[in-house]
Amino acid sequence: MASEQESSRGWWVTFASMLALTVGSPVISVGTVGVFMQPMIDDFGWSRGQYFFAFTVGGLVGSIGMLLAGMAADKFGGRLSLLVGITLYAATGVCFGFIGPTFAEYFILWIIVGLLAMSTAAPIYVKIVSRWMDRNRGLAVAIVMVGMGIGNMIIPPLTSGVLIPEYGWRSARVILGVLSFVVAFPMVFFFVREPHETTVAHAAPPSSQTGETLRVALQDRKSTRLNSSHGYIS
Repeated sequence: MASEQESSRGWWVTFASMLALTVGSPVISVGTVGVFMQPMIDDFGWSRGQYFFAFTVGGLVGSIGMLLAGMAADKFGGRLSLLVGITLYAATGVCFGFIGPTFAEYFILWIIVGLLAMSTAAPIYVKIVSRWMDRNRGLAVAIVMVGMGIGNMIIPPLTSGVLIPEYGWRSARVILGVLSFVVAFPMVFFFVREPHETTVAHAAPPSSQTGETLRVALQDRKSTRLNSSHGYIS
């Protein structure tokens, strides 16, 4: 039963997660931050230091956002956390297209992005896919992570070469915000599901080996490295 689930539904979940990650926060926010720098500082008269200071603070806040996203995924389920996170993140992305010259607006938006970004990034997708897959778990996780690489090959060049020159940076911000929703939300809504507990039970006996306490996980060197790498990549 477990292998049948893995060979069918699990792969649908894997490839849908990969496609959703092509427009996740590591692509839309991080991948394009340098692309928007010059037109925004030209319009607003900010320095490069100001521009990247807000981005850096947003990244630091993302550490808190990662914890909140993980707690939400554990309490409410990964799928619901993704759907809510994708919606709020997309709305925030659209708001970037309407900010004024006041630096505080830009700064606050990056803090909000930091809190929301991890709910659209790799860790929750990996959590869901890992529960579906057993024998091919490593391959499935690798396929999911490929989504970020594909997105970063497409979105930043598209933004700098087409969207900003043709429509301006404000419209480009709005387009990217909408794109992050119209691609990721349907993928998660229609295809990404967490397996029922009965399905998971077939893959592993209900014992202490199916999970780890926070204390044990932190003490385990391999688990710590794995979790740290997921956070770094995201």
